[in-house]
Amino acid sequence: TNKLLSDYFQNGKVLPIERGKGLHQPTMGAMSGRLAAGDWVHVFPEGKISKTQKLGGMKWGTAKILCESGGPASREPVV
Repeated sequence: TNKLLSDYFQNGKVLPIERGKGLHQPTMGAMSGRLAAGDWVHVFPEGKISKTQKLGGMKWGTAKILCESGGPASREPVV
């Protein structure tokens, strides 16, 4: 990512997920912590942005973030 995009994403509170690093990477815990603190996170539960406008298979990370946050069900993602 170039400097301009990097700054844009950092200011937008973007947390990077590293593909192939599994469910136990630090970012997953950071997202759960933000939800537990009452903040919000925006995720693509299918793991990527669809280029065909069709929803792909769901990834385990979204459920892990919600379960670890201990938050109420009202914080479930809306697809």
